Amino acid sequence: MIVFLLLWNFGISWLNCWFVGKTWAESKAVGGWTRLVTWSAAVMGACGFVWCNLLVIGYAASTHVGILPHKYQLTDPYLELLWEMGYAIVIFPILGSGLAIWADSLKQAYKNRDMLSVGVAGYNTFAMAHNAYEAAEFLPTVFEKIGNSLEDSDNKAAMLVIYTVLALSVGIGVGLAYYIIHTTAVGVANKARSWRESKFEEINLTRRDTMMKKYAAIVLSLMMFALPVLATQNFPLTTPFNGPVFSAMYPTPDNSSVGVEKSLAEGTTTNNDGTYTGYTYGSTTKNGKAWFGAGYLDYTSVRGTSVDVLDKAVDGGIAGMKLVLVPDSRKNTELAGLFAREGEGVDDTSDSFLRVSVTGNRCYLAIVVFDKSLHATQADADEFFNSIHRN
Repeated sequence: MIVFLLLWNFGISWLNCWFVGKTWAESKAVGGWTRLVTWSAAVMGACGFVWCNLLVIGYAASTHVGILPHKYQLTDPYLELLWEMGYAIVIFPILGSGLAIWADSLKQAYKNRDMLSVGVAGYNTFAMAHNAYEAAEFLPTVFEKIGNSLEDSDNKAAMLVIYTVLALSVGIGVGLAYYIIHTTAVGVANKARSWRESKFEEINLTRRDTMMKKYAAIVLSLMMFALPVLATQNFPLTTPFNGPVFSAMYPTPDNSSVGVEKSLAEGTTTNNDGTYTGYTYGSTTKNGKAWFGAGYLDYTSVRGTSVDVLDKAVDGGIAGMKLVLVPDSRKNTELAGLFAREGEGVDDTSDSFLRVSVTGNRCYLAIVVFDKSLHATQADADEFFNSIHRN
C-alpha cells in the first residue's frame, strides 16, 4: 500500500510539472490568474517530489536498510523526526498552491461541465480537504515533537544525516521539477517553431503564386507593392517585352505560356491631391523566388522630379511593402532614360530594389524582389532596370 501511494504521489507530481511545462509560455503571456495557477502547479509538483524523496532516501538511510555506517543509520525515532520535519517543510507550500489549483478546478468544472473537468475538481476537492484536515490535526503535534526531539537529541551523527537527507530531498525534488518543466516547455517551443516555419513557407509559396495580383500602384507619396530582392546570382535577360509605353528585357519566366503579366493600377494619392491610373508588367522566375516588374502611372496633375520627391516615392514604396530601408542605399541613377532614384528594402526573407523616375504627370517604376536563398546582388536588379527604355 505504501509503495502504491508513493508511486501515485510521484506520478501526480510528474503530471503537474508536465502540465506546467506545456502551458508555461502561454501562462507567461496571459499573466494574472492563469500565471498564478501555473506557478501553483509547479510548487505542488516540486513538493510532491520532495516528499517522495524524503520517504525513499530517509528509509534508505535507516537501520531497516543499513547501507550507511552503523553510527549514521537512523533508528525509528530519528526516522520519524526526519519525516515530521519534512512534513513541516512541504505542508504549507502544498496548502497554499493547492488552494489556487482547487479553486481553478472548480472554475473549470463550472465552465466546461464535462466529466473530465468534474472528475479533476472532485479529486482536487478531496486532496485539498484531506491535506487541510491532516494539517489542522497533526501540525501542532508535529511541531511539539520536533521541538522535544531537537532538545533531547544528543546524537550528532543522526542529526547530520537528517539535515543531509532534508537538503538532498529538497534539492533533488526542486531540480527534478525544474527539469521536467524546462524540457517540456522547450519541446512545446520547438514544435511551435517548426509549425510556424512550415506555415511561413506555405504563405510564401501562396504569395509567390499571386505576386502579380497583389502588385499595385505606386504614388509619389506611397501606395506601391514590391517584392523582396536578394543579391549575387545571374538572371539572364532572355525575354523581350515591347509595350505601348516602354520596352524591357525580362528573365525567363517560370510560366512561359503566360510570360510577362499585365496588371491594372489605379487609385488616389495618399495626400488626396489627385488620382492615377496605369499598368504594371511583371513575371516570376527561379520557381517563384524572384520577381521582376516595371510599370507606369499617369497622374491627373504634374509630378515633381526633384530628389526629395523621388525619394518620397521610393521610401513610400518600401514602407508600403513593410520593408526596412537599407541605410545609405538611395542613389542617383536612370530609369527609362530619365533621372531616377533607387533604394533597397529588406525583411527577414527577402531583399528588394526599387527605382523611380518622373516626367510630367507620368511616373515610371521598376521593382525586383529576390528571396534571400538566391543570394542575388544589386547588379542583378540593375541589369534589368537598365534594360527599360521609353517607346
